[in-house]
Amino acid sequence: MIDNTDEFVELLARRRAERLAALVKGQPQSFWDTISAKLDASSDGTITMDDLMETLWEGDLMNRIVIDLDDTQAEALAQFCKRTFVDRVRPFSSSKDEAWQMVDAIEKLRAALAKAGWAPR
Repeated sequence: MIDNTDEFVELLARRRAERLAALVKGQPQSFWDTISAKLDASSDGTITMDDLMETLWEGDLMNRIVIDLDDTQAEALAQFCKRTFVDRVRPFSSSKDEAWQMVDAIEKLRAALAKAGWAPR
């Protein structure tokens, strides 16, 4: 059981790291060559998560979904994403891992909505 925010943040970071490791595991050499080039070109020797995900998308290793929403739909969906936690999706999942995958996907949706200007407080 999680007793405080720090434990939750640590757990979430660990879950995301596990998911990221699963995404990059077994990628072709071309993926790693691209990552190496981005690291070499970086002023601080790191790349952002956006750069990593872009590299996965460029290699057709991720799904890109485009959706058209009116303002009311975008606002309602942003509120839903903001209010959704693992305990809310667990009843709709077949396992705890699937629930965390749902939460990760909803977080990506929330971030995309925020980037488009829909970030409720």
